[in-house]
Amino acid sequence: MRRTVIVLIALVAAPAFAVAQDPAAQPPGNLRVFLDCGGGGGDDFGCDSEEFRTEIRFVDWVRDRTAAAVHVLITSQSTGSGTEHAFDFIGVGSLDGVTDRLAYRASNTNTRDETVRGLTRVLRAGLVRYLVHAGLADRFDVAVSEMDEEDEEVSTQTIDDPWNFWVLRTSFDVEMSGEEREFDRELSASVSADRTTAMWKMSFELQGSSERREVELNSGGKFIDRQDDWDIGFIAVRSVGTHWGTGAEFEVETDPNGNRDLASRASYAIEWSLFPYEEANRRQFVVQYQVGLQRVNYMERTVFDRIDETLSDHLLSVEYDVRQPWGDASLQVEWSNYLHDFNLNRASIDGNLSFRILRGLDLDVNASYERIRDQVNLSAEGLTDQEILVRRGELATGYEYEVSFGLSYSFGSIFNNVVNNRFPGRFF
Repeated sequence: MRRTVIVLIALVAAPAFAVAQDPAAQPPGNLRVFLDCGGGGGDDFGCDSEEFRTEIRFVDWVRDRTAAAVHVLITSQSTGSGTEHAFDFIGVGSLDGVTDRLAYRASNTNTRDETVRGLTRVLRAGLVRYLVHAGLADRFDVAVSEMDEEDEEVSTQTIDDPWNFWVLRTSFDVEMSGEEREFDRELSASVSADRTTAMWKMSFELQGSSERREVELNSGGKFIDRQDDWDIGFIAVRSVGTHWGTGAEFEVETDPNGNRDLASRASYAIEWSLFPYEEANRRQFVVQYQVGLQRVNYMERTVFDRIDETLSDHLLSVEYDVRQPWGDASLQVEWSNYLHDFNLNRASIDGNLSFRILRGLDLDVNASYERIRDQVNLSAEGLTDQEILVRRGELATGYEYEVSFGLSYSFGSIFNNVVNNRFPGRFF
């Protein structure tokens, strides 16, 4: 039986406005919203930011709470037969004191699609009150729509952003562990910058790590395993209509496991999407062709008697992904080879399926297979037994595979309105 719900439909796109740190001082425009996922004891569907940004386009999503008029905190906790997701709406600046709390209860028999769509409906409805308080009531109307029909919100908002949409991140981590005869240490650091607009997507990243492991052997000697690696990468992608994209990528890296002392690669790619890119959250069928040129300096002379070389290659990839009420599925097929010798090639297939057989019964299958004929980087000296045991180095192989599958079944009460937080974590 079909049910109806009240949904919000944005009628008019907002005019351009300038970025202001104080929400109270901002001129009329879209409502600014800061999304904060606080986590909890439930599943990980409480912060599907891509889905929210795609489906709720009558607000401006901001990264800084001080630039927002509404702070939305999402938390989750397990119930008797599912997960309760709580939405706390907190007014900021001129909306200070305007608070609200809504909840969405997802059954553990829901698919990901059902849960994310339910969360999106609740979040959309919760923002209506703040549109009214912000003086934007003339921007929307209320209509009755069938529950399985999608809303059509259109926004052509232009934003004056002093950062020009660039987002920078940096991190540094130190990890140490040990016991009487063993010591492990790992240092890692990264810097990244990303810019995403409707026309361009650009990303830069610099990351490196240093690992050291010392073990005292029964013979009295000491085994020391050390590995340092780093890489720099940059990619720029340009939109060409609703079905095409083109991009260039450049990367420089060290790879001790792959016998590469220093390797650099530049490539150019073109991509075609059967469905418009706007539908990528639900379905996509993408074909990509890439051609590249790389320069490699090896740590040890290779089985082809090379200490360094320049190689050209190309890659063809086909990928299909779909998310429907019955579950999720994806399939990717790739072929690559070096252009100077087509016998040096690699082919792979990777598939994933999460399927609801019937309510409460789910099937999960993951499988991948790779046929390998392009290991030009293998050391002519081979690996020692110690290097093989600690997986330091690449072994010659003709294939790799991985398979996993599982069934899960849930039955009993379909009601999950009650939350009991006593003795958390004390049950199976």
